[in-house]
Amino acid sequence: MQTVLNFVKKLSVFSLVAICSSAVTDLFGENPTSTAILGGQGDAPYAAIVRSNRSVMELPGLPAEGLTYRVAMNSSGRGIIGGTEGLNAYAALVSPKGKLTPISGLMAPGEIYTVAIDESGRGIVGGGHADSSVPYAALISSKGEPKSLSMPLSGLIYSVVLGFSQNGIIGGKGPSNSALCGFCFTERCGGTPGRVACDRSHFLDFCE
Repeated sequence: MQTVLNFVKKLSVFSLVAICSSAVTDLFGENPTSTAILGGQGDAPYAAIVRSNRSVMELPGLPAEGLTYRVAMNSSGRGIIGGTEGLNAYAALVSPKGKLTPISGLMAPGEIYTVAIDESGRGIVGGGHADSSVPYAALISSKGEPKSLSMPLSGLIYSVVLGFSQNGIIGGKGPSNSALCGFCFTERCGGTPGRVACDRSHFLDFCE
């Protein structure tokens, strides 16, 4: 555990997610796997995966400027990180071995404040541009392709989650600092009251 603590005390950790390993051999370091992911900021954006043998591997290829606001990891060790690259929103998928797949086409300028990833490796990110109070959220395919969601004209997204059904929830603030939440449907939905028929991966139904 001292190996992990030596890394953590040198930076500001904004987000930490741990998963449990089901392989007994991993506990003894014979076949170390990714069991946790952490993110924050030192002299530059920081993110790392923690192995089951208690070693820490800083992720290579992070932006030179900015910070890492949030990280997430599923039970297979696939992760997603979000934050900023300079003044622009930044997010990337993380393989179990620590390889980054940066997600292009996100908000610019802007910030990613929250991320989530499901068991299939699909993700969701949320944030916005704080200075202009413009909210932003996007679904992320397992290949790292973003699909922006329709948002109110003003606000910010502070929290996102994806369920086992691959449907998500976003939360934050909307116009006039009102509370905002929305349900994101990744499967085809019907013409039920208050909803419109839609295809996969881009429908948002706001809470009443």
